[in-house]
Amino acid sequence: MLTFQFIRHAESEANLRPHIISGQSVDAVLSADGRKQAAALGVRYQPFIKRKNYKLWASTALRTQQTAAIFCEKVGIEIEELQLSPLLLELSQGDWAGLVRSETYTPEVLAEIQADNLNFKAPNGESQAEVADRMMQWLETQIAENQVHTYFLVFTHGVAIKCLFQRIMQSNPQFTHLINIQNTSITEFKHSEKGFSLEKLNDHAHLYF
Repeated sequence: MLTFQFIRHAESEANLRPHIISGQSVDAVLSADGRKQAAALGVRYQPFIKRKNYKLWASTALRTQQTAAIFCEKVGIEIEELQLSPLLLELSQGDWAGLVRSETYTPEVLAEIQADNLNFKAPNGESQAEVADRMMQWLETQIAENQVHTYFLVFTHGVAIKCLFQRIMQSNPQFTHLINIQNTSITEFKHSEKGFSLEKLNDHAHLYF
């Protein structure tokens, strides 16, 4: 049995500008509230983090690494244990990154997205299907290389988690955008010889204490 806990990064400065298309924004840093969210996540894990065989991963974006660093400080484990992979990055918005959202998502563009949102992509960007492909590539590699019961704590991104959820659950891609993935929320899958099971989706209870 393998347990994968996918955690969206804490609030970043880019999240404070929702009118701007951010995409991967690998250099975006955490906001002041984001640092508090990451600390709250660590406090939640303190009672049991050292009782399980955790492997820590993050995307190569700065905000996921900062979230992981604050988490590690709170739970008392070495940040050097963190491994990075670009396969865990957010969906790339290509040439649209940095543009004003309302000026880019015109009625014509929105109609095109609605017609095939799984495969739609910005110029030089990625589709949701492509994000799911690379997220699954990372996931399948871990499944192949880890035979004993292992817990994976994976710091990644909101849309990336949604795309992975859609692929594993084989849900209707037209409704993927309706899934809410809060900052520092936990989405958990288990994998066994029977395949995947969903254990948690968007669990962010630690933000209310």
